Amino acid sequence: MKLRRIFFGRWILGIELFLLTIFLFFIGIFIAVSFCWDEFEIAFLSEGQAEGFTGSSLTCNAEELSATKVVPELNVPVTGETNLIWCAPFQLAWNEMADLIGEEIRFGEKEPDCVSYLNQRSVNKEHLDVETYVAAAGTYTGEFIRELNAGVSSTFGSGTFVPEPLPERDGGGRISAFGYLSVTLPFKHAFQRTDQPLDFKGVPVKAFTLPFGEGAAVREQRAMLQVRVCYPPEEDTFIVELITRETEHHLILAKVSPEATLAETVDKVSGYVDSLPQGSLEDLIVPLFNFDITREYTELIGHTLAVENSTYRGWTVEKAGQNIRFQLDERGAVLRSRADMGCMLCAPASPQHCIFDEPFLLMLRYKDSAQPYFVLWVDNAEILVKSE
Repeated sequence: MKLRRIFFGRWILGIELFLLTIFLFFIGIFIAVSFCWDEFEIAFLSEGQAEGFTGSSLTCNAEELSATKVVPELNVPVTGETNLIWCAPFQLAWNEMADLIGEEIRFGEKEPDCVSYLNQRSVNKEHLDVETYVAAAGTYTGEFIRELNAGVSSTFGSGTFVPEPLPERDGGGRISAFGYLSVTLPFKHAFQRTDQPLDFKGVPVKAFTLPFGEGAAVREQRAMLQVRVCYPPEEDTFIVELITRETEHHLILAKVSPEATLAETVDKVSGYVDSLPQGSLEDLIVPLFNFDITREYTELIGHTLAVENSTYRGWTVEKAGQNIRFQLDERGAVLRSRADMGCMLCAPASPQHCIFDEPFLLMLRYKDSAQPYFVLWVDNAEILVKSE
């Protein structure tokens, strides 16, 4: 009987120890999860952003927008009440096209103002991370397009940004230039989405913020380390840099009075960022962006190349456009853009009745000589053979 009680007591003790072990095990897991949850949550959100976009809140052609312009170059005036969007790929495509032709792209009389600025190449490959772009130009042949498609796939990799492959066959003789850009800038520590909308000039918009509020001191402290701020001498101005995992890229937001042009405003902000000391920050509220806008540069389409290279002189721009997809939220920023430009030799007009019954020019020239050796402008029938 005594032996049975001892055995039974040890059995109960074993169960108690087992239950205590289980209890301590789950307590340990709870403590570990509580300790690491903030980091886990932030990492999860950041990685989710890096995989791609959420659904766009604005998908349209630029022509549908009344207060926003997508521009091909930076030297455009900053006017009140108008958004300006510029992205490098069209300039990259322009540069590649000019290199292919072997000289600046010119259209002769009445060419758009943007042409002279695009020819300045104020933005080129030296200004970009080699892992974020692809740019090329060539005759639209199957071989050229296969190489371009392969370069895009190799540079951006599967699962990040691989645009639809371009068709390897084309309907006519054409030279084409392409520019692609893909940048993903996740924050290491996510910011906090605001509970209430931000009033942006009377319009409620979504935003993210610092501070986070009660119960998020650790997350708030970590996110605060991702913010640098400086204060220009102008009244009511500030510049904020949001530091991402890609530390060589700089995400800068500047509340400053604009200069006359977008380029001058960029230069002004860059000068401040490079020279002013870091200041302190009380709070931060940044509006969200999530748009997908396509722009056809109609001001360029239809113009004929007036270049010295006789191979391409007389070719007409039949395509010039760009798509810009941008998203910025509490997890980071993602930018994708594709631009293209195409020129083709004007196709012969449809057959007509070629009857010289109106004034015309007749000339004779030798081989490829630019100067003819006989010219006749026929304006009346006096020198023509009369019919009996």
